[in-house]
Amino acid sequence: MRSKSLKEKRVVKIPTGENLLRLIEGLDKQHALVEELGLGYFTQGKYIGDQKFLVEAAAKVGIEGAEEFLKNPNNGLKE
Repeated sequence: MRSKSLKEKRVVKIPTGENLLRLIEGLDKQHALVEELGLGYFTQGKYIGDQKFLVEAAAKVGIEGAEEFLKNPNNGLKE
């Protein structure tokens, strides 16, 4: 069994994570969050759809309000 590698290309589409990116203003924090999520997914086996992991990753890169934002499933959706 092969372990996951950062070099492997995978498409991961998780609506909750995508919605969280819409909360964030500024590309620097968006990139930091995507990097943190990727590291957790590829090196620690974290599930990107796990709300607890999303909130922890957001806090780690200095994003406030992620938990409250994710509580409402309609946040971040295009109308």
